[in-house]
Amino acid sequence: MAYNEGKISNRPRIPNYRKKGGMATVSYPKQALKLKGNQIRVPRL
Repeated sequence: MAYNEGKISNRPRIPNYRKKGGMATVSYPKQALKLKGNQIRVPRL
């Protein structure tokens, strides 16, 4: 393996998955958001 041979410095790890009931980060372009009064409306996916 590359780690054992010293080709990479950090040991490979499995990905960190979101915990059950946790929130996910979502990004929207500015044009997709709508401002109504004091609230920002986000379209459904």
